[in-house]
Amino acid sequence: MPQETITISNNIKINDGRISHAISRISNVSPGTKIIIRFDHNSGGAVQAAVDLIEAIELSRPAVNIVLVFKGFAVSAAAFILGYFGFYNVVTPNVIVQMDGPVCVVYHKPRVSIGDYDHFASGLYPDRKYPKAVEFVRDMNPTFDAVFLSIITACYAKKIRVAPHMESVYNMNGDVSVMFKDGNI
Repeated sequence: MPQETITISNNIKINDGRISHAISRISNVSPGTKIIIRFDHNSGGAVQAAVDLIEAIELSRPAVNIVLVFKGFAVSAAAFILGYFGFYNVVTPNVIVQMDGPVCVVYHKPRVSIGDYDHFASGLYPDRKYPKAVEFVRDMNPTFDAVFLSIITACYAKKIRVAPHMESVYNMNGDVSVMFKDGNI
């Protein structure tokens, strides 16, 4: 089976060439190809780029095997990708999520920094017009919440230790973290 590895280390940027390359490869490889996308020590970043990658993976041909490998830590947009395919969208049989050693996942509601402020959907007025980036955060909030709920539900079911106040912290726009062991989710 032909195999290709794409590494997206450190962060996920707006107009990230590594994300664009991964999307292009997912869309254009021959059936039977295995694509490994590594997120090594990834602090996240651009949610739109993460969503673009998620959509490309969801549209991939079933005969293309995609392995998402996380190492060290996955924060923000990287944590969203991990949670999305590891716990939320479990109906994509050609996608496997793996941990390369223990991985600390730090998850939070979507936010965007504009100027000196971080904007969260919960702080937006429903009748006010916002810049596109802020409106995108508002539109993504229900999906982020659903992914978080799937992560926390799986942690409880698998007896993965989580703080009892984790849901409250998340709902107050805080960062929550979970440690996952080596192996497949």
